Amino acid sequence: MSAAAIALWAFLGGIAGSVLLAITPGKAFETILPVLILGSTALFAFSNRLVRADRAGQGPERSAGSLPKVAAIFFAGVYGGYFNGGLGVLLLAMLSLIGESDLRSINGAKNLASLVLTTIAVGIYGFAGQVAWNLAMPMMVGSITGGYIGGLVARYLPVRFLRCFVVLTGLVLALVFGLRAWH
Repeated sequence: MSAAAIALWAFLGGIAGSVLLAITPGKAFETILPVLILGSTALFAFSNRLVRADRAGQGPERSAGSLPKVAAIFFAGVYGGYFNGGLGVLLLAMLSLIGESDLRSINGAKNLASLVLTTIAVGIYGFAGQVAWNLAMPMMVGSITGGYIGGLVARYLPVRFLRCFVVLTGLVLALVFGLRAWH
């Protein structure tokens, strides 16, 4: 899938997710959040097996069609517009499931989709007066810096280690948010 297509579908999904968040009651959001994070973590953890099972017996020329790819990126965009936490894990999972195989390239596509859909979501929330800019600006600087440094570091780490780190991070996030919401 091209970078332009990823950006477009992430953008449209980000709009839909932002609108969905605006109409969702706060308690419902807190309750569903750990499930969303855990689901995206499980999807990423088992994405290699799911792709292999999906392709089994269908020949090496088979690739995911356009509609599944669009749906995967759009869904990730909705998720990111609705809640950005754990978005990286979900994007990695979706990109893996649609047939992308190099984790380092997937990371670049993930960063592009995240940038686009987060920008549109922040724009929508900002326009609606729902952003605490004094908190958002330092977070933005930290996110950009962390994404850049993370991309540099990822080049030198074994893929297996990166996959384990992503899964562990997702599990910890799901546990923390689950304990907050359900206790």
